[in-house]
Amino acid sequence: MKKYLARWRSWRSRSGSISEACQKRYEREDLIFLIQLLIKDFSAIRGTPFRLAIDNVITSESAKYGHINLSAAELEEVWKEV
Repeated sequence: MKKYLARWRSWRSRSGSISEACQKRYEREDLIFLIQLLIKDFSAIRGTPFRLAIDNVITSESAKYGHINLSAAELEEVWKEV
């Protein structure tokens, strides 16, 4: 559990990259690729409650800064590429 908490804290510190990408008006494919790079170290989280938390951060950050909102299917694809 402590391992996942440390990873979660690390993820939260990286989520600023999503806001920067949104502010720079990245294309959808580029934003998805950026997210794939951000979560590549977190493949062990797949299938745990932490994945839902990360999905929520991705969704909220994308919505907050706003020009690209990823669907549930796109979030699933992000994790398949990890």
